Amino acid sequence: MRSLFHQHSHFRWMALIRFAAPGILTFQCSHFDEVRKMLSQFKQAQVVNLQGTSLTVVQVAAIARRPDVKVRLDKVVAHDRVSKSAKWVSEKIAPGTADKTTDLQTELIRFLNAGVIGKEFLPTSYSKIAMLVRTNTLMQGYSGIRWEVLEGMSKLMNENLIPKMPLRGTVTASGDAVVLSFVAGLLTGRHNSQVMTPEGDVITSLKALKRAGIPAPFELQAKEGLALVNGTAVGSAVAATVCFDANILALLSEVLSALFCEVMHGNSEFTDPLTHELKHHPGQIEAAAIMEFLLDESDYMKQAEIKNKENPLTKPKQDRYVLRTSPQWLGPQIEVIRMATHSIEREINSVNDNPMVDVSRDLALNGGNFQGTPIRVSMDNLRFSLAAIGKLMFAQFSNWFAITTTMVCHQI
Repeated sequence: MRSLFHQHSHFRWMALIRFAAPGILTFQCSHFDEVRKMLSQFKQAQVVNLQGTSLTVVQVAAIARRPDVKVRLDKVVAHDRVSKSAKWVSEKIAPGTADKTTDLQTELIRFLNAGVIGKEFLPTSYSKIAMLVRTNTLMQGYSGIRWEVLEGMSKLMNENLIPKMPLRGTVTASGDAVVLSFVAGLLTGRHNSQVMTPEGDVITSLKALKRAGIPAPFELQAKEGLALVNGTAVGSAVAATVCFDANILALLSEVLSALFCEVMHGNSEFTDPLTHELKHHPGQIEAAAIMEFLLDESDYMKQAEIKNKENPLTKPKQDRYVLRTSPQWLGPQIEVIRMATHSIEREINSVNDNPMVDVSRDLALNGGNFQGTPIRVSMDNLRFSLAAIGKLMFAQFSNWFAITTTMVCHQI
């Protein structure tokens, strides 16, 4: 079986995967190219440069799984707009009420710190990327939070000092408020804040802040508590890592289907490009093309062809559905996974708190971007697609096992 990754430039079918009839959704590049790029970027990542609108699912996965990857705030791009937003909020506070607004932020975080952290808590890698995605959102300058708070979050991430967060609590509902409040709890030095160190120890928030080079806990100003907690960062961050894995598994399923054809001495006719061009679906076209590429020049397929010519009655004229229709089965699942990935990538770069500060128009906008519906819909669709891929893999393995077992029994 030929290598996909070392001979990708020889794919004669690259034009086919961009083929689509009028009105049919197309993608900018092949899924194979997307996955290849994902794996390359994941491996090469050293620093994730946050600007507010350019974060990728690969970068989220890299921060989650590679503690050596650092986070950098792009000051040139974002500092001015973030500062203007915070200044706008401070100027709108009525004279003599500053202390009350600070107290309100403190009470908001205390009230939301109602999550239960026992033996089970959100994995530290997920907590870290929730901080990453939330920081990215706040970099856009619509949230009324000071730059210094964002710097504090980046310092904690770079030292891998991550707050324990509850496993359950308002995720993708009315914002991820309960869970994200534990980030705010760390930043403000709350007594109940528990922080995981890179060594696996649990320390207090005050010790964590000191270790990260933050001299004192933050006193949250007006709107800042709300800016930290009212958003979709937990759900979208976890979804980003799921999308990263799902894309790799989808490509693997195509490779395994080609391998299944080899071990079953199947007929590669089912990968003929014309069959799939006439169906028009880009996922199906690419799935078939990848299998065709892998089976071309395969010694196993050459042996199967000779064997089938010599003994044409030893196997059916047409292979079973589990092989013959595998491109038709996998194609739609891959399209769903790709669309879900693009949706989640939009979400991790979205402004999703409430209210939003529009400095240019001198107003605060009340809305509902904290709703996690895009995440829920994308993940529902993606899990059905992963289940369908798993069903095909199980059917292929079961088919191989049944035939192999029968052959062994006959020999005995």
